[in-house]
Amino acid sequence: MIDLVLEMHWSNNPIPIDQLFAQPDYIFDVPLGLFTSLEPQVTEVNGKKGSVELNAQDVDADPAGSALQVKEQLENLIAQVGDSKLDKADYVQHFRGLFSSYAALTAALPAAINGDYAHVDGGVNFGRMAAIWDSDDHKWIIQEVHVALNTDEMPEGQENLYFKVSRAQQAALNAQIVGLDTSSATEITAQDIVLSSLGKLQAQIKKLNAVWVDITTVANVHPSITGVNVQLARINGLLYIKGYFNISAVSSSPIDAFTITNPLYKSHIIIGASGFNVRRINYIKAMFSDGLSIDMSFNATGNSRNEAEAQTSVQTIVLGANASNRFNPVSILPTIMGELVIK
Repeated sequence: MIDLVLEMHWSNNPIPIDQLFAQPDYIFDVPLGLFTSLEPQVTEVNGKKGSVELNAQDVDADPAGSALQVKEQLENLIAQVGDSKLDKADYVQHFRGLFSSYAALTAALPAAINGDYAHVDGGVNFGRMAAIWDSDDHKWIIQEVHVALNTDEMPEGQENLYFKVSRAQQAALNAQIVGLDTSSATEITAQDIVLSSLGKLQAQIKKLNAVWVDITTVANVHPSITGVNVQLARINGLLYIKGYFNISAVSSSPIDAFTITNPLYKSHIIIGASGFNVRRINYIKAMFSDGLSIDMSFNATGNSRNEAEAQTSVQTIVLGANASNRFNPVSILPTIMGELVIK
């Protein structure tokens, strides 16, 4: 069927139309001229030509009633799963948010419920970590860790305490002391760190160690003194002497048995203004092999109050007159000769 819409024009006076014609059989006799037919767009379907009646198979359509059947199947399936669906009113939001650290999470949410989880930002280089709530232990548990936790965010346990557990103690006790400096024996102050304090203590201990030197390396020896085995030591700011020697000839006057030449082994001396340039500093305990004592003393000429004066001060160990050589050797008991001028 073809619907035609006609638009009519008159060259003469228009014929007025005062009403619509509702009669279905009313006919206008209008010459329409010549109709030109067009070629049909579809000339053959599945081998059928001309005026054909198409079925579902011809155009790959579903058979009649297929859509209804699918609808019924879907309605049955929806009815079966309807009881297990999650309504909006029943939905529980278990994601608790993103936190900058574990400490921030535990501070904001000290308690949660089963199924709750949160994200912890591990920083630019480490991404996020997932934390879940452990209702048995009542705490947040890091479920996925990209790197070791920062100790600021790691709570201390009940057994493995930070600085009391054996493993932590052994790590500190077995560590090597790198960079220890023992050159300074000065007093430890509040500004010193542990490493520098250990260095100062070691230097102070080493300073207390007795290093005995052969007296012939720091002093001149009188020709009549032989078999010398005498030592000097700098101990805690004091000058010590010990050892033994032989007397090869008897002298009727005192002799300078040993004259100290090294300023490091000279004592602090103040002669004063008494008019005497030579001063006996100390007596030295010495005896012959038969037990009889012998007169020995430590004498000095000139002041020795500083390093410069120690260079010129003459300090000697004097053997008394008429010393016999019958009971060699002469033993010197360990004796403090004086206070060192150069400490």
